[in-house]
Amino acid sequence: MALPSIGKARWQAWRFCLARWRSLPLVSRWAGVLVAAHLALGVLYSVTVPIWEAHDEWAHYKYVEYIARHRALPPAGQRLTTEYRYDQANQPPLYYILAAIPVSWVDTSDGLKPVVNPYADTGDGWGGINFAVHDPEIERFPYRGTVLAVHVARWASVLMSLLALGAVYALGRLTHPRDPGVILGALAIAAFMPQFLFIGSVVTNDVLITGLGSWVTVFGLRLALPGGGRRDALLLGVTLGLALLTKYTALALIPLALIAGAIGLAREVRHGASPRRTWGTVGAFLGALVGIAGWWFWRNYTQYGQWLPRDPWAVYWLQERLREPWGLLRGLEWSAVPGMLRYGFQTFWLSFGWGNLGAPMWVYRLFALISSLGVLGLARAWFRRDRPAHTRLLISLLFLQLLFVIALPLYRELLHRGSVLRGRYLLPALGSVSLLIAWGLRELPWPSRLARFHPLAVVGGGMALLSLTLPFWLIIPAYRPPPLLSELELKPTEQPLHAVFGERAELVAYEIWPTEVKPGQAVAVTLLWRALAPMRENYTVGVHVLGEGYQDYGQRNAYPGRGNFATTLWKPGDLFRETYWVPVQPPPDGVVPTAGRVSVALFLDDEEQTHLPVTDAQGRLIGGSAIFGRFRIGDGQPPPPPPDAPLGVVGEEIALVRAEATPTPVAMAGFSIPVTLTWQALATPAADYTIFVQLLTEDGRWVAGYDAPPRDGNYPTGLWRTGDVVTHTVTLALPTSLPSGVYRLVTGMYRQEDMRRLPARNAAGALTADGAITFRRLYIAGREHRAFIPSVYTPRGDISEP
Repeated sequence: MALPSIGKARWQAWRFCLARWRSLPLVSRWAGVLVAAHLALGVLYSVTVPIWEAHDEWAHYKYVEYIARHRALPPAGQRLTTEYRYDQANQPPLYYILAAIPVSWVDTSDGLKPVVNPYADTGDGWGGINFAVHDPEIERFPYRGTVLAVHVARWASVLMSLLALGAVYALGRLTHPRDPGVILGALAIAAFMPQFLFIGSVVTNDVLITGLGSWVTVFGLRLALPGGGRRDALLLGVTLGLALLTKYTALALIPLALIAGAIGLAREVRHGASPRRTWGTVGAFLGALVGIAGWWFWRNYTQYGQWLPRDPWAVYWLQERLREPWGLLRGLEWSAVPGMLRYGFQTFWLSFGWGNLGAPMWVYRLFALISSLGVLGLARAWFRRDRPAHTRLLISLLFLQLLFVIALPLYRELLHRGSVLRGRYLLPALGSVSLLIAWGLRELPWPSRLARFHPLAVVGGGMALLSLTLPFWLIIPAYRPPPLLSELELKPTEQPLHAVFGERAELVAYEIWPTEVKPGQAVAVTLLWRALAPMRENYTVGVHVLGEGYQDYGQRNAYPGRGNFATTLWKPGDLFRETYWVPVQPPPDGVVPTAGRVSVALFLDDEEQTHLPVTDAQGRLIGGSAIFGRFRIGDGQPPPPPPDAPLGVVGEEIALVRAEATPTPVAMAGFSIPVTLTWQALATPAADYTIFVQLLTEDGRWVAGYDAPPRDGNYPTGLWRTGDVVTHTVTLALPTSLPSGVYRLVTGMYRQEDMRRLPARNAAGALTADGAITFRRLYIAGREHRAFIPSVYTPRGDISEP
């Protein structure tokens, strides 16, 4: 059966490609598989990472978009973005020019801008991982407008990442031409490094400097090895010049280029090369370097007055420090270096988002183990005498390149008194790191049982599997909104509330856990929300812990869903839960232990701080927030021992430890008596009780009284724990018509629901008849004696024995 002409042509093309594939060496075919897998993972990362969720991706994109629209570089000093802190308009232009080529074919007239999540940069992660609010209706596939342009620029980054893989492959062929295991092992480590996959799938110039930095390493090693010459010097100058046109971290590549060039020139001189040949090699390097990158630095100097306008402050301080001996090393926070290196190592291997999305610690320990084994293997290769003479030279140059790449951003952070070394700044050393680890693992004397499973294949396969699972395990869940509930069904631990916020949202129910926290701990507040009407603005959810006197003992402010479900994304009928962990820390004048309550508000976090009005379940306006719940805020101190001789005990649970009622100078009718009672819980009280304080005549007739829960409701007995000591203060107003005489002050407790007093025992342990403890007798002067009180009745005002 004859094939149609078009089908026949395709079949012949497939046969030709298959034949060419089979003709390639085995190592090249496996390298092609690794590159194809890297491409597929890069595309996967590019579509699973939401737009703008990478370091300054919005600013990098606007640089790309400006070139695509205007076919020119941004004017000197002009910011292209204001939404986030940093702008990228003064970055070297090479990456942005390359990314602008495909973006120029996309219509970006929709003017889409990120809706900033203002709580993502709080440093504690509770404001959300996402730096922008993501509307799935706008950002979903098929992409359109600006969203399409961002993804096109991302796919350009994925293609640029192949530049680094080509360099790693070339490094492996250069150092181990007869060892496919090292070549493919190094390529697999680079291809499946999670951080490189992430950087290579977003809009950032870090991906291009990674590839160019690795090629600088290739040509630097070729120049330093026997056989290197003018062609390698020329290519080294070209790649270094392109790197300087990409990112200023390329300055860290200059020392390796100079050292490799010096080694190559020394070898030529030692072998009797003519001065013309030597100067030709130098001229090839410098000519390519200055010809490619020189115009950019001259443009910076003429327009900005600075060779490096990206960070003139660091350049200025560097110049100042060079004026004194050892000035480069003085005044730096060297104690911060170990922590910076630890953070740099972790984020070099894996760090997503804006550096705020990491993996569990076991993942970093695994990378540390692989790196440590690689170093051990390299040490073994260094001391083995059966290795080629240039082995030590290659290992030294690779380590030096890594050292220089680390040193520049580390020193810059120390100059800025920073404490963070970002791993993406170290990616220009990707080629060196990948090759060194693969080389070291190859050199280890693996046991025969383990040697059957090629260690490099295990490492490469494990990294591929990890990189494949990370988008589904970490990235997608981090930016996913809370799941919507299909129907309202309260959990047994949830309390209904039905507070309505501005007729737009309903707080259906809540749960507070645990029932007791101490200062420095956090309380979990679960809120069950229902959307009632669309919202055009993003309201902040303010969750506050209130303590004594409704003071603020802790708070969390965030967009709903920890930034992933802002109120502009709510649709009427949406029902979802979210939990806030609110740290509890009493203010300086706060009291503990006390009862904790929760306040929830929806407000616009601007200068006016407009709150949505809140109505309760009966439709009554209750203010700008809903206050609900009850839990105990403890003091974290061990309870004191129970008193040896209390003044009395109520309910067998609570002891009256101390009682003070000190009229000044004596009690007088028509005035007030301050009374301070100190109670201690002998056991955990079974319920909430009300304290009464009464003034009685000697025969028991009521004169005055005051009833209130402990500390006016700020610390009800239902929250007390064994050993708690609570002070309760009341003020008794004395009737004006009170006659002179001796009166009794009594106290006790009763249940509010049935007004029944708790049984009470006096200091001797005997039950009292009326459930009241008499703690003070005092003389009160009536109206007829008030004029003579200071001289006549002061001694009799101190009757204190019961």
